Amino acid sequence: MFRIREAKAYIARSPLGFQVKYKEVRTLLLKQFPYHIHYLIDDTKQQIIILAVIHAYKNPAYEREMLVR
Repeated sequence: MFRIREAKAYIARSPLGFQVKYKEVRTLLLKQFPYHIHYLIDDTKQQIIILAVIHAYKNPAYEREMLVR
């Protein structure tokens, strides 16, 4: 959990600094663990919305399906 909190703080400091993977969804790969944090930036509310924390070795089709729901 510490690494996820650390990653959230990192995203908050530089929200536009990570790769856009699907439409407006950005991803951050955790350093020590094989997980991606998928998030959106809501400019109107000035919020960062965490959509999912997904294991990096999951099938990419599974990721897209989960994010579309």
